[in-house]
Amino acid sequence: MNADLEKNWALLEKEYSDPIKLINRQVTYLQSVMNFAPAFVLEKSKGLIKEAEKTKDNQALARSKGVRGYAYYVVSSYDKALPLLHQALALIEHEDHTFLEHELHGVIALIHISLGNFQIAIEHGIRTRQLIQKLGDRVQEAWTLHGFGLCYQEMGLEEEALANYKESLQIFEEEQELNGIARALTNIGCIYSKQNKYEEALAIHEKCLSIFRECDNKSGEARALNDLGSVHLHLGEYEQSSVYLNESLEIRTAMGFKQAKSSTLISLGSLALAQNDSDKAIAYYDEALLIAQEVKAKKRIFEVHKLLADVYQGLEAHKEANFHLKAFYEHRHAIYNEQISTRINSLKTAFKLEQAQKDAKFAQQINQELRGKNQELKGLLDELKSTQSKLLHAEKLASLGELTAGIAHEIKNPLNFVNNFAALSTEILDELKHTFNDRGEERLADVLSDVDDLLEDLYFNATKINEHGKRADQIIQSMLEHARGKKDHQQATDVNRILMEYVKLAYHGMRASNNGFYVEIKEMYADNLPLIIATPHDLGRVFLNIMNNAFYAMKEKTEMIKTTYTPLLKIETNLNDGFIEVAIMDNGPGIPDKIRKDIFNPFFTTKPSGLGTGLGLSLSYEIVHNEHGGDLFLAQSTPNGSAFVVKLPVSTP
Repeated sequence: MNADLEKNWALLEKEYSDPIKLINRQVTYLQSVMNFAPAFVLEKSKGLIKEAEKTKDNQALARSKGVRGYAYYVVSSYDKALPLLHQALALIEHEDHTFLEHELHGVIALIHISLGNFQIAIEHGIRTRQLIQKLGDRVQEAWTLHGFGLCYQEMGLEEEALANYKESLQIFEEEQELNGIARALTNIGCIYSKQNKYEEALAIHEKCLSIFRECDNKSGEARALNDLGSVHLHLGEYEQSSVYLNESLEIRTAMGFKQAKSSTLISLGSLALAQNDSDKAIAYYDEALLIAQEVKAKKRIFEVHKLLADVYQGLEAHKEANFHLKAFYEHRHAIYNEQISTRINSLKTAFKLEQAQKDAKFAQQINQELRGKNQELKGLLDELKSTQSKLLHAEKLASLGELTAGIAHEIKNPLNFVNNFAALSTEILDELKHTFNDRGEERLADVLSDVDDLLEDLYFNATKINEHGKRADQIIQSMLEHARGKKDHQQATDVNRILMEYVKLAYHGMRASNNGFYVEIKEMYADNLPLIIATPHDLGRVFLNIMNNAFYAMKEKTEMIKTTYTPLLKIETNLNDGFIEVAIMDNGPGIPDKIRKDIFNPFFTTKPSGLGTGLGLSLSYEIVHNEHGGDLFLAQSTPNGSAFVVKLPVSTP
């Protein structure tokens, strides 16, 4: 199999001489082998991204990142998939690539379904529906409907899911899209199983298995085998169930389909339990739980905890049963709490409204009730946008205030130099004037000697005025860019230089509002760090926010303790395993254990009202994780201080 893949890849390289055409053809080929060779896709797409970067073609680079992100989704590496997919979207943000944008939003929606983030999944799903309606592509519209069905099914809304699956199935059959037919039927069969219609489900899954094998779709084949094993389990046909489930497990293990593998492990655990083998069931469930935790599949995690709680309860192992039962309720609450349910219902209504408006285009009628809902949703949307704008504006003002204070103090230094050297230059000119006036009768050579010295001093002063004037201009330019709040384009960036700039601004900003408070700053920058592709202004906001938090914490400690205490801020950079690591450490009071898990949540703050918006670390995390494909985390926190680490990739992951 690998030999054939390599052979075809080599043929493509010989066939196309134009680099952009070659890259696009290679991406199409990788998409075609995705369902049975994701490891091959991951291997080739890494080099493909590097080649696309050389072409400077945004579409080629976006497609290369997109296919790699999709491959990571297939093998359940969601934390690697999402940054790549968002980077791909950003590349075509201002270009008209509707089909590619639709594909990227679709995969992002599927990932968030797997993670249990249903609100985000539906938002991306609605975007895919809007884009595909613009294109008029019937097959892709069917896949979008199928995606909505998956989301509704995971949310437990089986009737809505079934309606979407059947609508997508009708289009797939009209367009003779075999993979689509089998996928829609697979999920319809699963709903029939939940409704105890096992004979109907069995016939559907057998048909799906035949179609998937005809299409050489290994992912689909493993799914059909798993579903057949589950139906035979419900029918009490354990031997046949075991054959199907173990064959499914073998394929999913070999292909690296992690989350899919956990589904089969759960089915095998249920089979073992039906055969009164509790130990074997627990082993299967434990392995499934480890996978679910690894890929952060929230819904799968609480499902397995419930299964384990039931097994241990049956064994009267009350300690273990209580442990898993508690975990079950905690994880289920994280997905189905009232706030998220409300958001989901709002989005459901929005989607139904959008569909009704589309139908009304052709029918030329809309009833009064629908108009009322439209106005209500529009009002809610306007209110949401207004609230979001105010919150972001508040965070911006807080950040801008701190930065402005720092700039005001920082700019004093070059301006003082400019003023002082200008004053000295005036004195030199006066002295030069007197030299000519008072010593006119002396020999010209003696006068010129003194004049040369004065002119040399004057030239030196003019050089310094120019140098420090440029420095002041640079600081003012940084301030204007920050105030405008516009998105910079990503560019080659020196992380050390940004840190040097912003540590000065943060320190002077702190001194402006806390006169008499001094902090010792120790900067340890690694030599010869490579440049990275980043947005300098956004990274500056991240560093500024972390340092401001450190200064605030150390000031609090100064006010709390009576003994001698010297506030200390350490900044260190290192190159480690393809990442530039920036450590920002303080010797403040540390972050209490009970709130560490909340520090990156939006609106969470420990500062008094009016001093913090609770958006600083949340937005900083988004900038590092979503925009730059890196990571931001609390590396250490004790009563003797805290350390935050920012990891930034040197090259494309």
